[in-house]
Amino acid sequence: MTTVSLDIRPDVDDPEAAEIWAQLTVDGVEHWAIVDTGARRTMLLVDDDRELDDEVTGAFGSLRVARHDYARLNFGPVELRNGELQVAPRHPGLRSVVGLDVIGQDCWHFDLGAKTMTRITNAGVLPNVFETVESGHVWMDLVGSTGTASAVWDTGAGMTVVDSTYRRRHADEFTADGHSVGHDVSGTAVETPLYRWRHVTVGGVEFHDVRAAEVDLAGAAGQLGRSLDAGCGYTLLRQATWTIDFPNRRWSTAPA
Repeated sequence: MTTVSLDIRPDVDDPEAAEIWAQLTVDGVEHWAIVDTGARRTMLLVDDDRELDDEVTGAFGSLRVARHDYARLNFGPVELRNGELQVAPRHPGLRSVVGLDVIGQDCWHFDLGAKTMTRITNAGVLPNVFETVESGHVWMDLVGSTGTASAVWDTGAGMTVVDSTYRRRHADEFTADGHSVGHDVSGTAVETPLYRWRHVTVGGVEFHDVRAAEVDLAGAAGQLGRSLDAGCGYTLLRQATWTIDFPNRRWSTAPA
């Protein structure tokens, strides 16, 4: 099997936003987790008490987690042996995630309309290059009418986000569109203003009326060690198909 079936779960308060879920198996136990290219490490929720010796930081808050050794992890066609992931106590608002430690070792084709991600072994040389950074994240430019935003490609974000400073500097690209409550990987909830990003071009493909939440991304940028103007979340990703070659740091996109 080279394809992972995705469960697209719309936000109950905002049906344009959605979470992308999939199954993985760790030491014979099945888990549902958000497919999260914004997360460096896979994290699962557990019910037992453990010593929390590590920390995960999101856009809004942080979370204490524990390290957990596994013998075997399966995610669609991916099988990993004798690795380490993170676990956290289960509580409302917190989600399990499958991160770049699992996803980021292969080339994948993401088709959210078909609810699939497929491992590709013969993608060839894709036309776009993304910057090589230690975290393994995929960076790309969102070209608007008045500026270019440096963005992380983030399947774990139910909605596209734009940094407050960038949004104010390029106000003509945005139309106010209400408010929403967003959650980050730590489970922290924050009310944010919403906008319509009227037009951006990514990899030669045009995107229109992308719903985006305005967030102060300065803290996240500091942790990543570079400027961060936006995160490409579901409200943008759903308008196209994407091929991301993580090992070779190349990518392509096409209209959905």
